[in-house]
Amino acid sequence: MAVENPPPLTPLATAAPQRGNRATFSLLVDAFVTWLIAAVLQFKALGQNVWHNATEAYGSALAAAMSQGAASASASAAGAAAGDAHDRADAAAASASAAGLSATAAAGSAGAALANATSIAQMGASVLAHAALAGLPTLAGQRLKGVRVNADESGLEMAEFVTAVKAYEDRADLRAIAGGLVATRYLVRRLGLFEWQAGSVEPDDDATSFRTVGGAWIMIAADPDFAAECWLSELPLRLRFNMTLTSIAGNAAVDITVPAPGVAVGDLVAVIPVVALPVGLSVSGVVSAPGTVSVRLSNSFTSTSIALTPGYWGLQVTKQ
Repeated sequence: MAVENPPPLTPLATAAPQRGNRATFSLLVDAFVTWLIAAVLQFKALGQNVWHNATEAYGSALAAAMSQGAASASASAAGAAAGDAHDRADAAAASASAAGLSATAAAGSAGAALANATSIAQMGASVLAHAALAGLPTLAGQRLKGVRVNADESGLEMAEFVTAVKAYEDRADLRAIAGGLVATRYLVRRLGLFEWQAGSVEPDDDATSFRTVGGAWIMIAADPDFAAECWLSELPLRLRFNMTLTSIAGNAAVDITVPAPGVAVGDLVAVIPVVALPVGLSVSGVVSAPGTVSVRLSNSFTSTSIALTPGYWGLQVTKQ
């Protein structure tokens, strides 16, 4: 085996974290620790290289000494080889010394990082101690609006909202419930979500507000059924249906049933053909049952049929 060159050491790509620079400490410490882990393995390889080269140097010197008595020329060559081996041994020793210095520096930086973390923890404890001495109020365990500080002041947690449920038929019960004693909020089915507001003078309308002692239960979110009843009832319902008839015999009438969810008996219906109606043809529409519209096409001629153009006709239903 021959003498081997020392393996290289990977330099630190970023600056080492310093205790005096808190702004960059947390950003640099991860990269430094990653480098340190890899450097330890490189230090080990460097130490093995030093041992190998020293062993080689010793072997070369021993071989030279044993060959010295054989011939002066061989002795001279052995002396030269021993000198070269000695130089390489010195170089290996220097590399080992450098590795030791690097390891010492790494250990020092790690110690500084630990000391800095300890200093930060001590500073936090000092702040809490001074706050206690100053009599500052603590938020530990106290409820805020929607959040709560943990009892050990280690973080925040969501404060629960207690919601009770009432049937629509029992909505009047809210007037007898003092706000917040049983629940924070009440969900009234088919009406909406209510929250008690102390001191509210909102009029009691049996829908969006229920007055009680010291305040009122106020609707903060409407149920879809209630929203439909309040707003959609004021808007006309528009839809289309496929009119497939091509003719109607004389003195005949044909009814077409059209599904129309949401319509009620008594609502007004307007039928809108896609083309002008032929002479003698009349068209009418009526809500025959909840959710159903009946469209009637009538031929007023006694014996003459009327040709029709199939297509999608329109319907407009106005709620009453």
